[in-house]
Amino acid sequence: TYNHYAEWPWQLNRHDIGQVVNYYFITKDKEALDFYADYFGSWIRQAIAPPIGAPGANPGPGVERWTWRSIEAGLRMQGWPGHAYYMAKYLDDAFVVDMFTSIYEHGVNLYHNHTTFNWLIMEMHGLINVCMNMPFLKDAEKWYEAAIRILIEQLDVQLYADGFQCELTTNYHFVVDLNYMH
Repeated sequence: TYNHYAEWPWQLNRHDIGQVVNYYFITKDKEALDFYADYFGSWIRQAIAPPIGAPGANPGPGVERWTWRSIEAGLRMQGWPGHAYYMAKYLDDAFVVDMFTSIYEHGVNLYHNHTTFNWLIMEMHGLINVCMNMPFLKDAEKWYEAAIRILIEQLDVQLYADGFQCELTTNYHFVVDLNYMH
């Protein structure tokens, strides 16, 4: 944007398109299936995962800066693994391999490149979702144990005795509460 406000391109990479999956299962409309594969396939081909150790909050230069910010990776993984699980049998094998590879890359990045406060809760929610939907991934058990440990530790770090989240905004309190509930 003219003022270099980056939230717009970042949030485009959250991919909250579960409605497309629901629409396909209700209607069996092949166009929804094609849209799903085209949309995610295009993103996966263009959004190369940053190297392990890249800063989680704001990865390096290039496309990964806009596509792999840790909060977006965590939010994507709150939906993608479930979608992939249900959609895999309707999609071609090459796409399924690409999708599962990207989900694994998300797991690697969330495990190594997480941040703090409300973002951390969303990142760990995404990582747990990867592990629970895809326990066959080689690092799923290690990731799951780490995410659970972090979430338990964060109860004391982020929540005051009255239960309110330490960033003291109603929205962040709701975000943290909702992600813990899930």
